[in-house]
Amino acid sequence: MSYTINKTDGTKVVVLKEGTVDITTTDLALFGKGYAGFGERLNENFVKLLENFANTTAPAHKIRGQLWYDTLTNQIKVWNGNTFKPVGSSNNSENEPTEANLGDTWFDTNNFQLYVYNGTDWTLIGPTTVAGSGITAVISDSIRNDVGVYKAVLKFVTNDQIVAMVSAEEFTPLTAITGFATIYKGITLSTSISQARFTGTATLATKLLFADGVTELAADNILRSDTNDSTSGTLTIFNDGGLSLGSGADLTISITGGENVVLQNNSLNGDIIFKVNDGGVTTTVMTIDGATSRLGIGTSSPSTELDVAGTITATAFAGPVTGTVNSNTINVLTSGSIVFEGSSDDANETTLTVINPTADRTITLPNVTGTVITTGDTGTVTSTMIADGTIVNGDIANTTIRAAKLDLSSDSVTASTLSDSKGEIRSVPQIVKSTSYNFISSDHGKHISTDSGVTLNTGIFTVGQNVTVFNSSSSSITITQGAGVTIYQAGTANTGSRTLAQKGIATLFCVGTNQYVITGGGLS
Repeated sequence: MSYTINKTDGTKVVVLKEGTVDITTTDLALFGKGYAGFGERLNENFVKLLENFANTTAPAHKIRGQLWYDTLTNQIKVWNGNTFKPVGSSNNSENEPTEANLGDTWFDTNNFQLYVYNGTDWTLIGPTTVAGSGITAVISDSIRNDVGVYKAVLKFVTNDQIVAMVSAEEFTPLTAITGFATIYKGITLSTSISQARFTGTATLATKLLFADGVTELAADNILRSDTNDSTSGTLTIFNDGGLSLGSGADLTISITGGENVVLQNNSLNGDIIFKVNDGGVTTTVMTIDGATSRLGIGTSSPSTELDVAGTITATAFAGPVTGTVNSNTINVLTSGSIVFEGSSDDANETTLTVINPTADRTITLPNVTGTVITTGDTGTVTSTMIADGTIVNGDIANTTIRAAKLDLSSDSVTASTLSDSKGEIRSVPQIVKSTSYNFISSDHGKHISTDSGVTLNTGIFTVGQNVTVFNSSSSSITITQGAGVTIYQAGTANTGSRTLAQKGIATLFCVGTNQYVITGGGLS
């Protein structure tokens, strides 16, 4: 007769025939009717049940609800139809279990952390740090202040180092804490961690710590960019792009070429206006007209490139002033003069100046076109420049006269007062020389008193002009005929240089271009 072996729920496990034993359906030996020698196996069944199949490996023929004592983890486990689960303790393994029910626990033997299964994922219970990384957690603690009263704080710890503390009160710890000489209200960062800082948005702060980790800036000293603000310090812009003002960057101040400052109004035809507070009155001093590119000083509507409404005072003008100067009055100050460069920019100029006046004087230029004559003029005035070829009642002192007729009938003009640029016409001015000398054009009409030789070069005198030489020495001197010049000895055809004996006198008279006749006493 066979035995039918059923589970508790009535499910058939196996049918045992008479005289047989089944050791493959379950982990216990199941005996059929009349099986001989069942005593040993029966006793082993009892032992296996007592020890819950204690072994390093799970039972091979387990059925749901069967217990197994895992001798590797020293845990009682039950077969749930899919896996052996620990009974009354957590799952211990390096990897998270794949078969878990709500509320199951798992101890991560790699990082020594405990997890609980929430029905979907494993949730970490603690500790929050992995093995070997030190404590990383938010820890509630009480710290005694400098008078011995305990103060509650939260410590933010990373890898065993306190990064920050949270406190509701400000106090000084009784026992020094590295990085926390003072614990402030709110969050206090450790000063022992280099460049520890908040990253993100702060809605309220009393200080800012600069990147050097030392310099602090109070909130009241922060210059705002989103509203009107001011500074008591120096504002420096370390780039050549400079400063822009206006909603459309209408005004820019920049640097070009590394050294040139550019002040620019970018608005179309916009002016640049300089104003001052003159005794409480806002006054425009200078205007640069953007529409005309003109500069006005003392006027806001310049009519020329430079329009000055007022007086210009200057110690000097560097460089030539070109163009036309329009002015009602030009006032040349003390010891001043007007200098004319002329057509060539060289070292020669004509200077117009005056002798210090002892009263107000007026010099009027006539309403005619002509040449102004000076006392140094020689040969400018001709008979055609004098009405009817006659000078009447005129003071012609120091003037060279070339006129067809000279009327001296008036008492105001007498022969004794007449003189030309060389002096009075009844005397021959003297020029004394003590070294070799070359004649110059202004020697005309004069006599040279010398103890050395003289030379007459080309282009010195014109026809009709003359010069006299007196040898003041006790020996002879030479009058040299220069290159391109011909000197005739009077009354002969002889030409060339001449010797003038001691105390001798000779006159050179120009009779043609670079042609002269020499005559005198002591001449050979």
